[in-house]
Amino acid sequence: TTTTTTTTTTSTVKSRKETGRTKHKVAILFGYTGTDYYGLQYADDSTPTIEKELEEAIYKTGAILETNHKRLVRLKWARSSRTDKGVHALGNLVSMCMDLPENTFKEDSLGLKVADDINQFLPSCIRVFSVVKVSKKFSPRDQCAIRTYSVIWPRKYIKESQYSLDDITRLMRQFEGSHNFHNFTRAQHAYKSFSSTPPSSSSSSSSSATSMTDDTTAA
Repeated sequence: TTTTTTTTTTSTVKSRKETGRTKHKVAILFGYTGTDYYGLQYADDSTPTIEKELEEAIYKTGAILETNHKRLVRLKWARSSRTDKGVHALGNLVSMCMDLPENTFKEDSLGLKVADDINQFLPSCIRVFSVVKVSKKFSPRDQCAIRTYSVIWPRKYIKESQYSLDDITRLMRQFEGSHNFHNFTRAQHAYKSFSSTPPSSSSSSSSSATSMTDDTTAA
C-alpha cells in the first residue's frame, strides 16, 4: 500500500499589495569615504562595495521586496558615475525603483525622512543626503551635466620624485578645460562627434563631461 502525503506551504514573501506600498522611481544623492571598499559598483556578496552597503540598507527599511533583494537589474539600478577602490565621493547619484508608501513625497519632496531611515542601517562612512522622486525615463548617467574629479597627491611623493612641485603643477594644467574623453568611454562615436564640433573657447568643462560614461573612473 502506498500512501501519498501532500504538504501545502504558505510563502512568507509579501507582495507590494500586502505591504501597502507602491513602486516609485527615485534618485538617491549620497556621499562616502571609500577607504575600506573595493569601489562603488556592486560586485558580489563577498566583495565590500558602496553599492552593496547601500542596497542592503535600503532593503532593511522595507523599500525593496524580498524577490528583488540583491537583484540590481530588477530594481532598475543605475549610477551617474563610479569610483575605484579607496576613492571617496562628496556627492554621487544612483536611481532605482523603491517600494514606499504612496504619499511619501507629498509633504517631503526632498525625501529627507527616507534618507534618515536608510542612514540608520549604513556605516558612518556612507551617508544618504536626499531621496527624490523622478520620472520613469530619468537616467543619472545620461542626464548628468558635469562631473568633477579631484586628485590629491601627498607631498611626500612629490619630494621623492625627480620633478618639482612647479613641474607637476604645469603638467596638471594640461588637463584643464574641455577635452575629448573618447579613450575613457565605450562610446565609439564620441571622437567623431567631438572632432566635428569642437568646443568654443567659451565652453565650460561640462561639455566634455557629458560624453563620459559610468565606466569613467576617478584616479
